[in-house]
Amino acid sequence: MSDVYPYDEIIIRSDLKCRPARYYDSIYDDHNPQSFKKIKENRKNVAKKLSIDNTWERLRVKEQVKLLKVKQLKRGYENGETTENVQY
Repeated sequence: MSDVYPYDEIIIRSDLKCRPARYYDSIYDDHNPQSFKKIKENRKNVAKKLSIDNTWERLRVKEQVKLLKVKQLKRGYENGETTENVQY
C-alpha cells in the first residue's frame, strides 16, 4: 500500500492510471486514518477542479465526439479481410 497511496493511483499500463479500489481505501483508512483523511480532501479538491469539464452540456459534447469516432472504426471483415489474412 505504501506504493499506491502517496500518489493515490494504480498504473494498470503506461497509458491507464486508476484510483485504488474502495476495498483498499477502507483497509488503508483502518491503518492510517489521518493520512487517508488528507487523501480524501485531495480527491474532493481535484473533483471540484474537474467539475467544469463534467457538466451535462460538456458530457453531451464528449458523447457526440465519441460516437463520431466509433463510426469511423472499421472492422476487418468490412475491409474485405478474411480469417486467413488475420494474424493472431
